[in-house]
Amino acid sequence: FGSDSLTNYEIGARTRLFDRTLTLDATLFYIDWQDIQLLSVRGDNMAYATNVGAARNVGVDLMSDWRPTPNLTLTGSVGYLDGKLLDDINTGATTAKAGTRLPGASRWRIASTASYRFDAPYDPTVMVLYRYVSSAPSDLSGTVWQGGYGVLDLRVQGQFGGTRVEGFVENVGDRQ
Repeated sequence: FGSDSLTNYEIGARTRLFDRTLTLDATLFYIDWQDIQLLSVRGDNMAYATNVGAARNVGVDLMSDWRPTPNLTLTGSVGYLDGKLLDDINTGATTAKAGTRLPGASRWRIASTASYRFDAPYDPTVMVLYRYVSSAPSDLSGTVWQGGYGVLDLRVQGQFGGTRVEGFVENVGDRQ
């Protein structure tokens, strides 16, 4: 198999408002992907890689960062992705039509963070983080899906001299 290639086109803007306490970012992108490498399996269960055509990704990423007070920071981002094959694929073991959604290409990604730093000795900080990833096919057949979850994390930290100490609980509620 040969190398794949990507050409990425992006246009974006960033602005800061309200005495630089609010930052807004927006990016539109188009990715032209040629000679996609695909892992395929022969009838005798031997796996091999091959180049199988072209695809494209079109999307938008939006981000905001707001500091309503010197101690509180609120950050949020949302991304949309539409990734599809441009060519039909038929390797014998793998077939897919043009327009098939790309494996792992979740349409939506959302993340938000609230962080508060207390005016106290050791600079204690508390953070609450949430992220969401929409479901996406795991392979070109679309029979197995991944994603479709939201995760909540909690963090606390403090500064002791030149050492930062942090504690965290990831995936509060053990959800997926």
